[in-house]
Amino acid sequence: MVKTSTAWPMCLVLLLACAPPDMPVQTGSRALDGVWRLELTEVLTPDGQRISRPSHESFLLFAGDYYSMNWAGGESPAPFSAERLRPTDAEKIARYGSVIVNAGRFEMSETELTISP
Repeated sequence: MVKTSTAWPMCLVLLLACAPPDMPVQTGSRALDGVWRLELTEVLTPDGQRISRPSHESFLLFAGDYYSMNWAGGESPAPFSAERLRPTDAEKIARYGSVIVNAGRFEMSETELTISP
């Protein structure tokens, strides 16, 4: 489970892709060191409802006590712009709401990842 250190009305649960099989088993925050891909996000609403969504185009980096998370959510992947690397203003606006980016410090227990953006 992932939680933030600030008060949010919902809890976001991130399910990470498995690490390569040759990665040594570690404990604590060092177990996350490396690059990960986000497979699924789950939002737990205040009334206990779970909303699952696939994640697209994700990149999560953990090193020491620091992290950087970048991913795009939504029902389906956002389309690329008509001209690669030159999106129109309308294409930028359409994509803006699906991208989540933050970085900061984190702590890891046996069952919980707490992030402090």
